[in-house]
Amino acid sequence: MSNTTLLVLKLYAGFLLASFLSALMCWTLPEFLPGKRAFALQLCLYHTIATTALWHSPRFIPITLGASPESIGITLERIWCVMHGLLSAAFALWWHITLPYTTALKATNLTSKAL
Repeated sequence: MSNTTLLVLKLYAGFLLASFLSALMCWTLPEFLPGKRAFALQLCLYHTIATTALWHSPRFIPITLGASPESIGITLERIWCVMHGLLSAAFALWWHITLPYTTALKATNLTSKAL
């Protein structure tokens, strides 16, 4: 590996560690907090970008699953891509499911300020 590749890998590892620690700290927060929602949106976008990059990348993992899966296009890169896609969909689903909480809280705050 070249020095540039090692640097990019270290930066990527730092990004992943920061994202993991942020997710761990946000886990117990209420669903309607803007910081938790913003972090979930960031993770959704990251996993969407990772899915797109992995789908269009050439084979780079030198391990095969065998001739049968390879013949129908199942590779480790595609499995990794699908996992990122599922995570992205899960974050988007969570985002939409928690919208009523945020709307209700906003309505409650507006009502209490009007009184």
